Amino acid sequence: QLAVLLAVGASPPPPRSNCSTACGDVKISYPFGFEAGCSWPGFELVCRDTIEGKKPFLPPVTSLC
Repeated sequence: QLAVLLAVGASPPPPRSNCSTACGDVKISYPFGFEAGCSWPGFELVCRDTIEGKKPFLPPVTSLC
């Protein structure tokens, strides 16, 4: 999806104004984001509680089959 956007010179709209910018002590900048409308397609992250505090992770991969 991103390759198509770059190929045509387009970019996704800017993030919403109320997007989270951190997960625990880790700062997250656009194009990455946690909530819908806060990241480029394919740049979504999830913020999870761990025994060491909140940490950002890539979302689980869903199977196409």
